[in-house]
Amino acid sequence: MALAIHLDGLIRAGVVRDYADLARLGGVSRARITQIMNLLNLPPGKQEEILFLTGAGVTERGMRGNLGQVASSLCCHSSTLAPQGGEGNGVEAGAE
Repeated sequence: MALAIHLDGLIRAGVVRDYADLARLGGVSRARITQIMNLLNLPPGKQEEILFLTGAGVTERGMRGNLGQVASSLCCHSSTLAPQGGEGNGVEAGAE
């Protein structure tokens, strides 16, 4: 979490242009940088929890389950976005 905050600051300050620059400098993939930076999309309370985690028992695998619950509570359910009245684009046959 601290790394995500620091990297975001580097981008905002113009020290680096984008995630690709960060990946090259850090010797990691752009996908890994994206994973790190996606931590900034978590609710502030979860970000704070992650920042102040302590102890040898904290693992990435353990965090994935915890963050998965947060993600599922934040995502939109596709059924609320589906067109009303059946399949297709929501326009009735013959209507133009």
